[in-house]
Amino acid sequence: MKIGTDAVLLGAWTDIIDCASILDIGTGSGILALMLAQKSTALIDALEIDVPAAETAENNFHNSPWKSRLHIYKMSLNEFLKAKPKTYDLIVCNPPFFNNSLLSGDAKKNMAKHNVSLTYKELALSAFELLNPNGKISVILPFDNLKQFSDICQLHNFKCSMMSEVVPITNKKANRVLLQFINSQDNINCSRSSLTIRQDKNTFTSDYLQLTRAFLLNS
Repeated sequence: MKIGTDAVLLGAWTDIIDCASILDIGTGSGILALMLAQKSTALIDALEIDVPAAETAENNFHNSPWKSRLHIYKMSLNEFLKAKPKTYDLIVCNPPFFNNSLLSGDAKKNMAKHNVSLTYKELALSAFELLNPNGKISVILPFDNLKQFSDICQLHNFKCSMMSEVVPITNKKANRVLLQFINSQDNINCSRSSLTIRQDKNTFTSDYLQLTRAFLLNS
């Protein structure tokens, strides 16, 4: 899958304070893992079920300045859970978006875009198993799926610590939401914000450029 705005937003927005170990679930070409390596000193594992995509990520990791801190696992999340090599301070995931839309004839696109291989419940359960106490999970979702994912996380004692509604263009409604949940027994105040990507069809907002400037070559 091509690098898109969603991955760039999630990588730039995610809070990596006090995160020494990170897991990127469904890394694809490795964009999220690479962004988090650029903005932290963490050791980062990336998980990808599709072998050609995993090999692309592995090559991208090898050719990056952070190759000593990046490792790819070419396996499914279920296989990874059975091995459970360690736990993490942060899990990041740009999960499959489409719950009810029609599947295409391309199995790889279905795996990447639809929750045929990773449901929100499975993601939350996996995070519960793989996160350290006070560990965090960070995702980007369609805005319509906010309540569904939040309810599932709360069932497993995750508390929302950050949320940002993403508006695609000025005067439109939010169509994405950035979420970060923390694995904590304590009461957590959720920091809420809103981000508009474009002023018009051809112009990014200053807020978007400020958030992503460290990762965009032409900003």
